[in-house]
Amino acid sequence: MDHPGRVQLQTSLKPTAVSLPFDVLSKIFFDCLPDRRFPRASCREAPLLLCRVCSDWRRVALASHRLWAKLSVMKNYGTILTNPSSAIVEWISRAGKCALSFQFDSARFSADEWIEVITSILPYRERWGHIAGRLSGEQWRLVYSAISEGAPLLQYIYISLFAKRRMGLDHPEIRLSATPILRNLTLRPHHRILGLEACNRSLQHLSVCVQSLNECWSYLIHCPNVEVFRLKGGRLAREPICMGSGVLERRRMVTLELAVPFAGPLLDQLHLPVLKSLCFGSGEAGSVVSSFLLRHRPPLVSFTLSDSANNFLSDDLFDCLRLCPALTTLVVGERTRLDNADIVQLKLGLQGGENICPRLEEIGIGCVHGNVSYLEDMVVSRWKGADKAVPSTTLKGMNSTQSYQWERNLRKISLGICYFRELEYIGNNSSAFTERRRIAKCIEEGLDIIVDKGQCT
Repeated sequence: MDHPGRVQLQTSLKPTAVSLPFDVLSKIFFDCLPDRRFPRASCREAPLLLCRVCSDWRRVALASHRLWAKLSVMKNYGTILTNPSSAIVEWISRAGKCALSFQFDSARFSADEWIEVITSILPYRERWGHIAGRLSGEQWRLVYSAISEGAPLLQYIYISLFAKRRMGLDHPEIRLSATPILRNLTLRPHHRILGLEACNRSLQHLSVCVQSLNECWSYLIHCPNVEVFRLKGGRLAREPICMGSGVLERRRMVTLELAVPFAGPLLDQLHLPVLKSLCFGSGEAGSVVSSFLLRHRPPLVSFTLSDSANNFLSDDLFDCLRLCPALTTLVVGERTRLDNADIVQLKLGLQGGENICPRLEEIGIGCVHGNVSYLEDMVVSRWKGADKAVPSTTLKGMNSTQSYQWERNLRKISLGICYFRELEYIGNNSSAFTERRRIAKCIEEGLDIIVDKGQCT
């Protein structure tokens, strides 16, 4: 039995949050901020919540300027922005001299309130580091003007306009000549970009809408260090590209997304030696992509066919897959229909050299026409079981040696529109596939299967 005095001494020696050094407690507070978004002006979450615990925590929180460097401006989720402009100015004052980041996440303010919100941050444009949101054209005009006057710390711009509030701002103009360290630029809808040469070497992520392939080519020419390039253009006219001579190489580009009617002229003139992710959403034939892959053999690990790829046949798909042995993610849109023969090609077997994309971890199939048993066999052939060291109980008819003579990495499969012949009289039944005995066992062992409810018949 402990002596009462010893118990009292031990209790008094226990460290408390108040006794922690300022730097340690400040770091703990910083780790309390949301991981995937900016803090909100809400008393239910950090940093405002930390100020309500006790006077010592409030003192540390107010002196920790990094806690207040980012703000998500919205009018819900318990936020206290009854007077948004004054609240934002107070928030900024607590950020010291830190670069400022803002997200505009809600349309619940009135038009006048939004103007007040934007106006309240304009005097601090030289400290802007991140500006993102979805506003009306009139509201964004104020931001465009401020950026053109100078935003030397700005690294991230994400601009989206409300479709119903563009009011003649179909092709807004944004001038970037005073943003020398801009790294990420996303603009929706189409914008006229001026002064790109000021930040062309710092830009790493470029996501834009274009009106012509020549406009797209201009971005590629002037941004030599771009790593992620996303391109959207719904009404492009087929035209020759004024590209000069030779093939354009972009040695840092790892992600390319094409959502344009005609992508062939671009792919014919691009060399992307480290490309890892390709999303194709063009109306051209799939041979455009297979030819590109055959010429350059980029180390793709992710390949997506969007629903806009309406002329991409399954034969084209497998021509591409045979050129991508290291693929870990495959998503096939609903315009590319896979039948039994296609599903069989995706099935893994003992002849390892004939297996297509054996490293696939995630598979998404938008449209299947065939027998549910074929799809079941394919999934089972790629599932490793609950433990790699122990053969899965789903591998019926195989002994331990046979079942692990090929690589298995499947973790997730997503299904869209499925027409299963055996189930034609059942009607819509999203559980028809997941309730198959071997598939149910895979799910029990940890396989993640997502079936679009109402799409499986």
